[in-house]
Amino acid sequence: MKAFLIALGLLALPSGAAESYRFISGQDVWHALSQDSMVVQGYLLGVVDSMKHQDRSCFTVPLSPTADADLYSGYLEYWQGKPIPEDAVEAITQAMSTLFPCTESQ
Repeated sequence: MKAFLIALGLLALPSGAAESYRFISGQDVWHALSQDSMVVQGYLLGVVDSMKHQDRSCFTVPLSPTADADLYSGYLEYWQGKPIPEDAVEAITQAMSTLFPCTESQ
């Protein structure tokens, strides 16, 4: 099941082309995570897994038993009271790169 959810998240990743497929908006991610949606949790994990350590939006995944929950709550807290980008991938990478930035050695 988790592999399916990660694959679902990969559907929303931008391709090499200038346009990207938008499965869900950044605001939709926020609302669904605030309601513990397992599908959107899987979507967020898929985006995070595929986008981490990229030059333009480098971030790490916390190495802890609560890493998934840390990512979900981090997204919710980061965007609390702020305008969220329409593009969910942009919203996720912006939040993660601010909350869990790469270090010089990564």
